[in-house]
Amino acid sequence: MDSALLIHRLHFAFTATFHYLFPQLTMGLALLIVVLKTIALRTHNDIYNQAARFWAKIFGLSFAVMIWGVSSGGWWMAEMSALFLLSLVQKRA
Repeated sequence: MDSALLIHRLHFAFTATFHYLFPQLTMGLALLIVVLKTIALRTHNDIYNQAARFWAKIFGLSFAVMIWGVSSGGWWMAEMSALFLLSLVQKRA
């Protein structure tokens, strides 16, 4: 297979995977945080509150990466994956 075609297919795979994972991760974490905070408020157990705070930090990071990618036009993901794939192809040659 032509190496340029392989690079483009792998680039599409990275981009599609990124666009598939981050929205679901953000929505799923939002629901998890709500459930953990609800349990913490009802049971007065600090473990659930600590877990909610931990996952809220992960949610914030995920949300920030997603918003940054949308606001910048997503160019950085394309550049990073293209450079990574190019280095892989050059190592094979």
